[in-house]
Amino acid sequence: STQSTGESLDRIVLIQKAIRGWLLRKKFVKLINIYCRHNSSINQRTRISIFKEMTTTEQSYFNSLSCLEKVYVIPLLEVAKSTNNFNFSFEDYMLLFENIESVRELSNTLLTLLKQQGNTNLSDNISKFFSDTITNWTCFTKHVINYETSILRLQELEKKKEFSKFLNNLAKNCKRHGFNNCQPLADYLIMPVQRLIRYEMLFQKIL
Repeated sequence: STQSTGESLDRIVLIQKAIRGWLLRKKFVKLINIYCRHNSSINQRTRISIFKEMTTTEQSYFNSLSCLEKVYVIPLLEVAKSTNNFNFSFEDYMLLFENIESVRELSNTLLTLLKQQGNTNLSDNISKFFSDTITNWTCFTKHVINYETSILRLQELEKKKEFSKFLNNLAKNCKRHGFNNCQPLADYLIMPVQRLIRYEMLFQKIL
């Protein structure tokens, strides 16, 4: 439909922005280096405000990744390992979710640091976290690179009524996993791309 095509184009635009900003120009690393050099001159109140915003948004992001894992990732892994009517293979599973757990682990580590609001060295700890884990952020890179291919494959699978119904049932049963509501799978797959852009915006506020 025209609407779904428009949504796909919007996602592709976001991917292009992320690739230009993060993979080609390596803006993330540059921002961290600048932040480390000028951290001491940042107003304490401004810093705390930014950290509170980062904590709130990171918590929401982490919760979404946790919902994705419990509601979709684990059940679909079981489907991929078994004979199914959806033609959903293990290769499909890896295409969609290969890097999600690594992305979630990074978010959990960052969230733990952000919650240490009483720590006077929090700024240094956050800087050190990003600097020390920069090589681990290839999981984001891979997810962004694979995103367009994975979302197209998901759209193909969702054309099958059985698979689409299966995903809808997974979402409806999200309360069993402790979540009040659940978004469509495609919405979760784009979140790491959006979060990368959000990190950049937050650090620009600090600077």
